[in-house]
Amino acid sequence: MNLYLDSNCMVKRYATAERASQFASTFLAGAARLGTSDVTRIEVVSALQRKVSRYNPAELTAAEASAAYQQFDADWRDLIQVHVDGDLWGLAEDMAWQHALRGYDAVHLASAIRLGEVLGELVTLATFDRELWAAAQAESLPVWPNDIDVALRQP
Repeated sequence: MNLYLDSNCMVKRYATAERASQFASTFLAGAARLGTSDVTRIEVVSALQRKVSRYNPAELTAAEASAAYQQFDADWRDLIQVHVDGDLWGLAEDMAWQHALRGYDAVHLASAIRLGEVLGELVTLATFDRELWAAAQAESLPVWPNDIDVALRQP
């Protein structure tokens, strides 16, 4: 299975104390190929750092965040990276308008569509964001988790 991971799903791979992270890790381990947008890099790094900042003091220690960042950095080169170029920005703009998505969620949806086109194969979009999940379904992309409400209740 080919998977496109948005940023919140990617963070769950590295911030193992986060809700549903074990659920996600178990599923992601079975993927043949993992892809994501190049904007995911800054979103994940930002999310990991914010988990130790004054905004979320109990989520990760500085050492845990540093280890997660180092692992993410090491894994980055193994991901299929969808580069955001002019054509992709245009598709993202269309997705934002059609589905009332936040900016980078529209970029993730457009990137998942592009990845499927490049691979010439079906790509499943993995996300824990309800709006992005619904928009992907509206665009006829397979989504994971199959039931987002059940997934969001996972420990």
